[in-house]
Amino acid sequence: MAKAIGTLGNIPSITVGGRVFTDLTSLLVLGAYNGTSTKYATFRKNNTSSGYVVTTGKTLTISALNVQSQDSATSTTSMGLGYSTQDVGFNSSSEPSADTFQYGNAGFYVWACIGNQTPFQSERSTIFTVPAASSPFMKTIGSGEVWATVYGYET
Repeated sequence: MAKAIGTLGNIPSITVGGRVFTDLTSLLVLGAYNGTSTKYATFRKNNTSSGYVVTTGKTLTISALNVQSQDSATSTTSMGLGYSTQDVGFNSSSEPSADTFQYGNAGFYVWACIGNQTPFQSERSTIFTVPAASSPFMKTIGSGEVWATVYGYET
């Protein structure tokens, strides 16, 4: 069943990064923000004051990401996804404890290179699973501010 979205009425699906989401009622849309330098941010639901924690006994599968950056035309900002049991808030200099990155902890896990465009926006599909009682986060390295939104379902 289509979910009413604002004044647009009922829409049957949304597409992000080539992924089509049809169950809009169960779709989780989580956002995060980091300023410049090496920063961490825990993803959260809109208008909430704490990071999202995956429900006990479930797994969150993130299937798409929208990332935006306000960077200078000569710099590059790298961004990666991870999860932890710690909520570090937004724009934190503190790395979450017991963290796991999408592409492993050895070296930097570049997921998206942002730069040479001002502003930059990209939508990408991915498969990243976050276990129960954990919170997804992003890490950014570079000089640009980054806003990211992830889309997925708990199962």
